[in-house]
Amino acid sequence: MKLYYHPVSTVSRPVMLFALDNGISLDYQLIDLMTGEHLQPAYEAINPSRLVPVLEDGEIVLFETGAILVHLAERTGLLGPDGPEARDPQARAAFLKWLFYLSNTAHADLRAAFYSSRYVADPAAIPALRAGLATRMRGHFALLAGQLTPQGWLIGAAPTLADLYLAACLRWARLYPTGAPLLG
Repeated sequence: MKLYYHPVSTVSRPVMLFALDNGISLDYQLIDLMTGEHLQPAYEAINPSRLVPVLEDGEIVLFETGAILVHLAERTGLLGPDGPEARDPQARAAFLKWLFYLSNTAHADLRAAFYSSRYVADPAAIPALRAGLATRMRGHFALLAGQLTPQGWLIGAAPTLADLYLAACLRWARLYPTGAPLLG
């Protein structure tokens, strides 16, 4: 398998950590976002959204972190480094629920905060957008914190891919946007 990644891209990290914890050998292909490599036709051919990460597994090419994590769970049979099994209906349902919440809600809001200029016509509106997103993110993280198991994970007694994704989102919210992180 080959992972196209950028070291600053926090959403590459859950994939990398799960692979490392499960003995999955990955070939790493750095995509230099600073030089615009992700905007080049060669990269766009494998990911039309021009974002990282991308995972190639033989003939299978996946982009979107959530899709990659589901693929890894199905491929390994595990939802996390120490389980539960991906075919456990209750665990799988909880995993998918939180994975999609993180991907479609929390991560989407983080992307809007980081790339604010893509979401507003007037740059003067960026501070207000980010303030609203910071409030939303505090709400997302409070909701997630309220769902943690006694062991401190989203699903069961051990970390899952959903927890790895949550950790990436928390890191992003603490670091970005540069100079004005959403969560200080």
